[in-house]
Amino acid sequence: MALPATGNQITMLQVRDFFGGTYSPITMSQLGEEISITSGTTVLLSESFGGQPAPGTSLNSVTFDSVILDTSVNSPDTRSFVFSPSGTELYTGEENSDDIIRYNLSTPFDLSTASFNSAVLDYNALSGLSVADSIQFKPDGTEVYVAGSGIVATYSLSTNYDISTASFVRATDLNADLFNTAFGAVFSNDGQTLYFCVNGRTVLQYFTLSTPFNTSTATYVGVTPEVTNNFATVINAKFISNGDQLVTVSNSTDDVQLYDLATAYDATSGVSFNSSYSVTDSTNVRDVYVANNKLFLLVFEDTEIRQYSV
Repeated sequence: MALPATGNQITMLQVRDFFGGTYSPITMSQLGEEISITSGTTVLLSESFGGQPAPGTSLNSVTFDSVILDTSVNSPDTRSFVFSPSGTELYTGEENSDDIIRYNLSTPFDLSTASFNSAVLDYNALSGLSVADSIQFKPDGTEVYVAGSGIVATYSLSTNYDISTASFVRATDLNADLFNTAFGAVFSNDGQTLYFCVNGRTVLQYFTLSTPFNTSTATYVGVTPEVTNNFATVINAKFISNGDQLVTVSNSTDDVQLYDLATAYDATSGVSFNSSYSVTDSTNVRDVYVANNKLFLLVFEDTEIRQYSV
């Protein structure tokens, strides 16, 4: 059975009711990243795919939406950001204040509808982190990971994807195995591999974890193939397209580069260049996020997050 195409399309199915011997209409629909199955007014299944873009994402036709979120209004030193899978919450990592700040979006993944909510977490208080270079949710939303300078802080969330409900779990310092100052970090979807972006390197260093997502069980393995083709430092990286692609960003050349992966969420081999996009009107691009056919870039120099269509 094929799913309906993305958009306001509905597929009607007739399913036999073996108990009553009648037929019940079942409706399957996909709207954006939401798939739902209903029978009359009863919702049988509703599933979100976290705003992930469809496989085959390319950066060859990026267009600026002329939409900017100026984060300097609430903090002058934003270093990272992440959306909730629904796209209705945006969290930013601030350096000098050591805060994670939340914004609410009335339209998912549309920065023009973002409004400041509050500072929801002081990530320095228990972890000792001095900077938040990356923020990543565990796929099920029960934990969040804040990384900076080779340290990964883990927090459990009593409400999925809600950082205001965070409780500190552990902080793991992995600098002993890193070549240089580390920036962003990213887990594979199964939590068994952790990748670091390292200053002056065009590759990622990676660790395996004997207990998924538990950084205290990390063992250093080695480096990935190059994930930038312009000899620039990779400062942040994200898996997209259900792990079939890796997007990287460099703050020295302000390039965003997209790579196809032979194995989902595995950047250790089978990495091939797909496409790239360059920011030409500003400098110091530090973080990237791709979702819902949108590209979001954090421009540190201007203390803003920009929205593009891909």
